[in-house]
Amino acid sequence: MRASFFDRKRPVITSIIRGQTPEEIVKWAAASEADGAHAIAVDLERYRPEFRTVADFRRIMEVFDLPFMFFAYRDDKFAKVQSDDARQEVLLAAAEAGAAVIDVMADLYDPQPLQLSCDPVAVDKQKRLFDRIRERGAVPELSCHTGCACSCEQTLEMMTTMEARGAGLVKIVTKVNTMEELAEAFKTSAELYRTLKVPYIHLVSGAFARPHRMAAPTLGGSIVFAVHHYEKNKDITQPTIKEMVEALKIIDFDCRNPEVKISTAPSPHPVFVPPVW
Repeated sequence: MRASFFDRKRPVITSIIRGQTPEEIVKWAAASEADGAHAIAVDLERYRPEFRTVADFRRIMEVFDLPFMFFAYRDDKFAKVQSDDARQEVLLAAAEAGAAVIDVMADLYDPQPLQLSCDPVAVDKQKRLFDRIRERGAVPELSCHTGCACSCEQTLEMMTTMEARGAGLVKIVTKVNTMEELAEAFKTSAELYRTLKVPYIHLVSGAFARPHRMAAPTLGGSIVFAVHHYEKNKDITQPTIKEMVEALKIIDFDCRNPEVKISTAPSPHPVFVPPVW
């Protein structure tokens, strides 16, 4: 039985990992788990084509008891898997191998500036893809990255639209570059908690993102992303795993269960034994 993102009462600290080979993914997943990560999200942006197989995905995940999420966006470094259709076949292989969650872009099959398509043909294809993901035992996540600030009303409309599409998890990432936008983002987090019926992720990027990244998971979001380390020329919006673990202990609050203290829950610090392949 594969591990799940959805059997916890607290936000799941999920480490975003990029790598070229299974060995590299395992290396950073192990380091992330040791830092306190509860789950792993693999970005296939630079993962080499010869390893995009069920067997290779499986040998990554079988090393761990953690749930895995996979995503593959349009910034894929390998041209032959650039098309929306081709990338989904790779993600379906990850689902077949044991992934718990598979990310589906909300403008899949119909690219849009805010990454949310309402084209009936594209939406129908997305729904059929959800079925294929579920048939392989994974949960489909519908996600969009707007690349700009959005009001509370705009975000609620987009997220309820995605929720109605039938995904098991919905995610949105907007931008905050001013104090006013940051305040709107916190308001949005509270409204999403009151409104949505499915698990969700609400995150922000931009100059004022860090306060929201640290505190928003306590306001109802199911998953928060962090990194083991910062990479050269990569966005450093995400906190490190150690920072996120510490922040949640300090805030020591979660709106879903406010009377229970986060600080009383033990953090995993396993001893990693490298696999023999």
